[in-house]
Amino acid sequence: MTATLTEAGCTLTREPGDPALSHESTPAYHMKRLLNAQGYHFVRMNPSRHGLTACEVGIWDRQAGIILWHERYQVEAAHVAFNRGAVTFLRTRGE
Repeated sequence: MTATLTEAGCTLTREPGDPALSHESTPAYHMKRLLNAQGYHFVRMNPSRHGLTACEVGIWDRQAGIILWHERYQVEAAHVAFNRGAVTFLRTRGE
């Protein structure tokens, strides 16, 4: 799997041979792990506790000022979207 960070968000892409994921929060874990391997410092966060959205799946790099969260949580489960090929998290600035 690969994590591609852009100015608009981050896409976690499933590659041939990657296992299917079975929990809503697992894509955030893998996204965090892959981005941190690129030099970031992401930790898990619950965006609903910060007033961003009702979504509970997100990651935050305080040093870089980046928050990523699964904004389509109401219409798709993150792990189901990943299992279909890719899941995208939106990006915003985190102070």
